[in-house]
Amino acid sequence: MEIAAKYRLKSSFYSLSLFIGVLFFSVNVQANVIFEGYFRIMQQNQHIGFFIQRYEYDAKKKQFTSTSFLRTSPSAGDIQESIQATADQSLKPLRHRYTLVRGTQTKSIDASYINGVMDAIVTVNNRPQKLQSKIGPHTFQSTFLTYMLLQSKEGVSKGNKFRFQAIAEEEAKVYPGEVYVESEIAYKGQKAFRILNTFKGSKFVNVMNIKGEPLFVRAPASGMTLELVNDPIDATSNQPYNPKNIELLFGGMPSGKINELHKNPNASTMIQQQQMMDQQKVKVNNSGNGNQSGKSN
Repeated sequence: MEIAAKYRLKSSFYSLSLFIGVLFFSVNVQANVIFEGYFRIMQQNQHIGFFIQRYEYDAKKKQFTSTSFLRTSPSAGDIQESIQATADQSLKPLRHRYTLVRGTQTKSIDASYINGVMDAIVTVNNRPQKLQSKIGPHTFQSTFLTYMLLQSKEGVSKGNKFRFQAIAEEEAKVYPGEVYVESEIAYKGQKAFRILNTFKGSKFVNVMNIKGEPLFVRAPASGMTLELVNDPIDATSNQPYNPKNIELLFGGMPSGKINELHKNPNASTMIQQQQMMDQQKVKVNNSGNGNQSGKSN
């Protein structure tokens, strides 16, 4: 994704219902959805789009699938981008399909991976071009970065630095990257990790929980953020999109409820209320101490 490429929960930003419906393979309804959520995209306090991410694992086929959809407002490029990528249980790439619609411009990539070779057809504005390149034995699709980190020797632990080679799905090219688990934090009532991610020359700050679920992403250079929301309307509100495009890609409208934030939606509110109560206690105590001091004088 061009914007979605910048976010790397990957994750980042980027229509034709027929274009997407023909291009993407259908979702296997037998696959187990292990994460699904809606993200609100913000820049300079402006709501400029939304992002939907779903991860699945098919135990029968022993395959992971990542499906994502991104939409931005006209003020943020009027972009629609979709990715569907499949990997085996060790996250070795099998195939991926990518589409981008931006105004009158279109781009699609249909790639497959066999014996360490990527064969892709890249179509820009209806002009197809074949692309073939070798990939290393440890190269993976960037959309699976979180799961690759979980499978790494040290896993998600403070101080872990993980260097990698990953495929940028929006280009069908391999780039080096690095992830550094900077610290353990609390985020909306969840135990989480603050992770610094560098990929394609761009830097990102990611927050993910201990299950590897993406919660928040910030691109310091642009000031853009993606935040997982409990209610899909908080992500899609006032944003232009055609529901049919999303339904064709995901095999139905995603609920966005398969994540830890949805299981405990009031956690952040409870924390904020407790903080406010603590602040009030401090004010009362300070006020009381002040009065007693004045009386004693």
